[in-house]
Formats: sequence, structure tokens, C-alpha cells
Amino acid sequence: MPANRRRNKKRNTKWTSEAPRPRKAPRQRLEEVNRLKDRIAGYILDGKDARAEQHLQFLRENSRDRPDLLAKSLCDLANRVPRPAWKRSLYEEAEGLNPHDAVTLNSYATVLAQMGENSRAFELFQRSLDLEESPIILNSYAIALAQIGENNRAFELFQRSLALDEDNTVTLTSYAIALAETGENDRALPLFRRSLDLKEDSITLNSYATALAQIGENGRAFELFQRALDLEESPIILNSYAAALAETGENDRASQLFQRALALEENNTVTLTNYAKALAEMGENGRALALFQRSLALDEDDTVTLNSYATALAEMGENGRALELFQRSLALKEDNTVTLTSYATALAKIGENDRAFELFQRSLDLAENAITLNSYATALAEVGENDRAFALFQRSLAVKPDGGDTLLQLGLFLEGLGRYEEAIEHLERVPSLGIGKKLAGFACFNLGRLYFRIEKKDKAAAWFERAAAYSDNATASKLNAARHILAEHPHSQEAVAILEETIRTMPGHDPARRMLASTRGSMSNSVRTAGKANTGAGNA
Repeated sequence: MPANRRRNKKRNTKWTSEAPRPRKAPRQRLEEVNRLKDRIAGYILDGKDARAEQHLQFLRENSRDRPDLLAKSLCDLANRVPRPAWKRSLYEEAEGLNPHDAVTLNSYATVLAQMGENSRAFELFQRSLDLEESPIILNSYAIALAQIGENNRAFELFQRSLALDEDNTVTLTSYAIALAETGENDRALPLFRRSLDLKEDSITLNSYATALAQIGENGRAFELFQRALDLEESPIILNSYAAALAETGENDRASQLFQRALALEENNTVTLTNYAKALAEMGENGRALALFQRSLALDEDDTVTLNSYATALAEMGENGRALELFQRSLALKEDNTVTLTSYATALAKIGENDRAFELFQRSLDLAENAITLNSYATALAEVGENDRAFALFQRSLAVKPDGGDTLLQLGLFLEGLGRYEEAIEHLERVPSLGIGKKLAGFACFNLGRLYFRIEKKDKAAAWFERAAAYSDNATASKLNAARHILAEHPHSQEAVAILEETIRTMPGHDPARRMLASTRGSMSNSVRTAGKANTGAGNA
């Protein structure tokens, strides 16, 4: 009889408490580990954290004699779950179990960078590179640097990665994305094309399309989005395509794609947040707020959602709630330039200028980008700080020469200074950039006003017509044009002509009829008054 067995009175055998546990066959053990990982991932996705932790303990016990394999299982789990807190916890434990594994260090660093813990992230990236200088690690480190505006260091690492593997499509696409984000489109677009020539995949097509949409090449962008969808109908691609459509005012198509994305993955916080932003832009505030709340219920610490929700609330005048959400976002990531700039913009709009300018400056100290420079300049212009405002507008255009928002704001700023010709010069560049219909239409409308102001009425009429063509409601656009003309020239025949044309095409349009009647009445009174004055002068 084996030494570690004993017989009981019924002559049955059993394992003693001192006996070693039976060793499972490798395949059986692997299957059990995979089942445990599936359960843990499912519990995390369902928000059942206690059950997830209970089964995680079973996984630890199952792999206690192989810490390297346990570390690998923890990394695999971290890759599968969307919640940042769980990702961080799992990678942290994996790094403790296997501190000299370059892949683990790189994955952990990537998550920390996404959470804004950049110092610790960069330390881990460097440790990973010291163990193995691979394109994957160099690329991940470069992406993290680019996200905080450390562009020169990021580009250096991308180039080191390509020196190791010049045909690495992941690096080519990531480098192209980073270049496009800084406005270096002449360098970015060839890299996208190189990557696609090597391998046509949905990620590169989607990223290339997004970059093209950002510079107004919408036809080509939408073609590439469709090619990406033909390869893979994923929430990421549907979401990117929908966001680009929403930017150009294609609201119905955008909504359809957002809904398709949610049908595939109803709890995708990126889709929920982007759809909510688009709805807020359309004025669908009730639906927008409901989606923001759904997104935050899934991940209350998502700074992108917090910032977007706060920005939407500020636009609706819900300043108290907006500022509270901005503060929550900054408490999670104090160096997030997007939040700092959005928060500063909201504060400036309610007159909290000192605090606003402090936050703008903090954002610029972290990364000088066109959005922050333009927003800061606009806020300074509002309080009469014209010299500082002009300098920041110029810096914004130096960073992004074709920045439609900056050109528009600078044009309006120059108009306020009476520099009409310069204002027109900047505004006329905006519609040709292929930007969204709303922004292009606004630029055209203001060009109409400016040309009318300097007595170039034919050009004014042409720009007002272009504004109407960009508008979802051409009639409303024309009425707005007439209203502005009448504000400056109460007896303008041009305004009367616009109103008469509106009534011819829409006979029942009461606002146009009332405006025309009021204008004609005012003109008649003016004629009578002038006649009386002339009669009086003659009698005298």
C-alpha cells in the first residue's frame, strides 16, 4: 500500500489531508484556466465584481506553482475587459509576478498612459525597452507620448521602430495618425497609403478616412469608411464614420450608423458618448443627456465622457452641473489638455475670466495645440485683450494653417477692429477647406454681411446665396440675411428683394410676410416724413 494512503474501517481508500493534490493533465488544466478566464471576464462585463474576484482567486490557486503562466492569464484577462480600473489592477498583479517580461510591462504602461498616469507609464515603457527594443514597444511608447503632445520624442520613436521594420503596418498607421493630429498632413497621408499598399486592413482604412474627414476631404473619406465596413462591420468603424457624417451635417445617416454600432455593442461607451455629442449638436438635448448618463453609468471615471457631457451641459446653460463634471474629470486626469481647454472655455463664457485664463495657460504649458490657442484667443478678444488675442490667433494658425475654426474666429475678431478687408481675406478661406456644412455656412453668411457693409452688394448677395445652400433650412438662412441687412440699412431694397423671393416660393410663410410688411411700412413712413420736411422747407 502506498505510504500516503490509509484504509478506513470499511476498507475504502481516500486521500489523507497530508497527501499532495493530484496533478491534472496539461490539457485539462489549460481548459480549466480558460473556463475560469471566461467566467471572470463575463462577471466583470456584467458589473459583478465580487463574483469576478472570487473566481480570480480560483485562478490564482489553480496556477500557484506557475507564476509566469498566471501573469500571462492576468494579461489576457486585462486585454479582454473594457474597464480601466480592472485593467490596471490585473496588469499590476501580472507585473509583480513577472517583472522582467517586456510584453507585460508594455501592456501595463499602455493602460497607465491611457489613464493619465504618464510618469509611471513612461518608466515602465523604458524598462520594457531595456529588455527588448521591438517595434511593438517603440510604437506603444510613441503613441503615449503623442497623446500628451510630446510630438518630437514620439516621432523619434516611430522612426526608430520603422528602422527596425520599415514595412510594419501598425507603426506606419500609428505614425500617420500622430502626424495627422498635429496637422502634418503632407507627411501623414503618404504613410497611410504606404500602409494600405502593404496591407489593406480595416484599422488603417478607418484611420486614414478619419484623417481625410478632418481636413475636409469628405468624399474620399466616406469612400474609405465604406471600404473599411465592407471588410469588418465593427462598432469602431461605424462610430468613426457616423461622427464624420455628423460633422458635415449628415445627421440622418449619422444617426443610422450610431444605431447600427449600438446594435452590435449596446454598452460601448465610445459610441454612446459620440452619439450623445452628435445629438446635442442637433439640438436633441433630451436624448443626448440620456445617452451621456448611460455611458457614465457604465464607466463613471471615463474622462472623455465626463468632458463631453460637461461641454454639452455648458452649451445648454446648465453651468453648475457642467463645472461639477469638469472638476470630476480633472480630479481623475489633472493634465488632460482637452478637459483643461473645455473647462476654461466654459468658465470664460460665464465671466470667470481669471480662472479660465489660468486653465488655458496650464493646457498650453502641457501642449501647444491649435484648439487651445484659438479658444484662449477668442476668450481674450471677448474681454478686449486685443493684442494678446491676435498673437494667440497667429500662433494657432502657425500650428495649423488651415484651421477652419481659427480662420473664422480671427475673421470675426478683425471685423470687430474695423479691419474688414483682412477679415474677408481670412473668412474666404474657410468654405474651401471642405469643413462641415454648419461652419462653412456661417462663414459664408458673415462674408455676406461684410461685403454688404463695404458696399459690395453683388458679392454680398452671392455669399448669402452660398450660405443658404449650406443651410439645412435655406429659407431661414435667407431671412437671417435680410434681418442683418435691415439692421444696418433699414430701407434696403436688397433685403426687400430677399423677402419678396421667399414669399414667391413659399406664399404662406408668415414670418417673411410680417417682416416685409414691417419693412414697407417703415419705408413709407420714412418717405412721408421726408416729404413733409421738404414741404416745410419749401414753405419757409
